[in-house]
Amino acid sequence: MRRLAATFENSNGKRRRLSVKEANPNKTPAEIKASLEKLTLLNIFEEEGVVLFKKVITAKFVEKTETIIIDKNEKRPLAKPAVKDALTESSVQSVTAV
Repeated sequence: MRRLAATFENSNGKRRRLSVKEANPNKTPAEIKASLEKLTLLNIFEEEGVVLFKKVITAKFVEKTETIIIDKNEKRPLAKPAVKDALTESSVQSVTAV
């Protein structure tokens, strides 16, 4: 899953984060910056008199990769890894020797 993670400065000078799921990765950095800067003009995101998104500080795409190792809730067996087991004989010996 890919998301856009942006950091803003609020009207008190504190940092505020915004995360957008499934953001379009085909947009150029200039298009993304322009879209985020539109949020700073809207003044609809306010909390106790503080404008939450006053200035864009950073923006980046973040991708999350999950690899299931054990899932006791899974009904079907997990696929066997193509690489050698994570626990080799030497690592098991070093664990038991401690």
